[in-house]
Amino acid sequence: MREVARQVRAVGALLKVSLATVMQYRSNFLLQLVVGLLRNVGRVAPLALVFWHRSQVAGWELPQALLVMAFFLTFNGVQGGVFEPNLGEAVEAIRTGTLDLMLMKPVDGQLLVSLRKFNADAIWDVLSGLAVGIAAASL
Repeated sequence: MREVARQVRAVGALLKVSLATVMQYRSNFLLQLVVGLLRNVGRVAPLALVFWHRSQVAGWELPQALLVMAFFLTFNGVQGGVFEPNLGEAVEAIRTGTLDLMLMKPVDGQLLVSLRKFNADAIWDVLSGLAVGIAAASL
């Protein structure tokens, strides 16, 4: 149990460092958040427009289509916020030789390589996905 708590603290520290790195340029961070929010509104708007005029499209109703959109937004946020940046970092670590240094740290090497960097801009995709999912469940 102590090992799990240690790994969770390590992931929290990595998340905090990634957030601090992004927050160095606050205006850029806020602009990216606004752009992310507008991008997700632009993704959901066609569904709202289509279902405003029709009650069903190919047997799908609005809550079902919104639920699919919620899964898309959430998984897109996780992929863009966790997987994408870390795959690039892993390749770069192999290329520069810093992977050996990461594997020698007292934290699980796979965890450190896999969750080294987080893209905080993708949080809007996850939050939007959750909001759309809640809206779909309430309809």
